[in-house]
Amino acid sequence: MIVPPPQAPLPRLMTPAEAAKALKADPKTLARWAVAKKIRCTWTPGGTRRYYAEDVEAFVRAGEQT
Repeated sequence: MIVPPPQAPLPRLMTPAEAAKALKADPKTLARWAVAKKIRCTWTPGGTRRYYAEDVEAFVRAGEQT
């Protein structure tokens, strides 16, 4: 019997509205941060940004530490 190799779990993604709410920022600000490579994003087939939840959570933690 052939066992398929284990697959890495898919990253959690957030919509621009979800990420903006978590960061208390405007979605357009998030878009500028993505262009400036301050936060990673990916694109849906429909052309909408999705932000990596781990990056959004890291921003939140960094803001709480300051």
